[in-house]
Amino acid sequence: MKFKLSPFILLYVLLNIVACGSYVEEKGNGKIITKETVLETFKELDLGGNYEVFLRKSDSPKITLTTDENLHEFITFNVKEGVLHVDSEVSMASEEPIRLDVYYTDIQTIRIGGAVSIESLEPVKGDHLWISMSGAGAINLEVNVKDLKVNVSGAGAVQLSGHAEQQNVQLSGAGGYEADELKSVNCKIEISGVGGASVYVEETLNASVSGVGGVSYKGNPESVVSNVSGLGSISKDGEED
Repeated sequence: MKFKLSPFILLYVLLNIVACGSYVEEKGNGKIITKETVLETFKELDLGGNYEVFLRKSDSPKITLTTDENLHEFITFNVKEGVLHVDSEVSMASEEPIRLDVYYTDIQTIRIGGAVSIESLEPVKGDHLWISMSGAGAINLEVNVKDLKVNVSGAGAVQLSGHAEQQNVQLSGAGGYEADELKSVNCKIEISGVGGASVYVEETLNASVSGVGGVSYKGNPESVVSNVSGLGSISKDGEED
């Protein structure tokens, strides 16, 4: 019997060939310049891709982009309903990191994907801060907040210092959360997969681990509630579980 391809399958294959052929990667020309864009007020940052981001407290929201001259046109900034979106039309290749300096008046949410790295040049302060990371990004911040929520999926890494009254952390995949220099009053942390976390807690710690992940903690919390399934562990720093 002679095998025949369906017209729909042929169309699907053709479209994929065309799509692959239209893939474009723009290469930087090596001439690094910086451009500034004034922004509307925003409280959330949402971006993915491959950027090196520096957060700066300011009275006037704006963003500066430092990269190859010919790549500037492919990166756009848009504030919609209080969210700053950073988008790119094409894949880009540069010998130097693509740098973004983000000037904010008040930031409450940081949402990143891909291979973005973020750090702050001064403490991030406020009542609430939510950090959401997917992919293989990295965040290094000093914070001073009342309520902190962190969600890490994939292989991302978050390193925090400073102070938070309450922190609620969810870690899945192979992510890492290093916050033993972040003094918190109360902490709730859930880990699934192979992720690892270190925290500093003064009063109450509620920790749950499934898979082979682990939590280590510093401080002398009055109450420790732990729930471990699989090969995971929860232990005080310097002591075995």
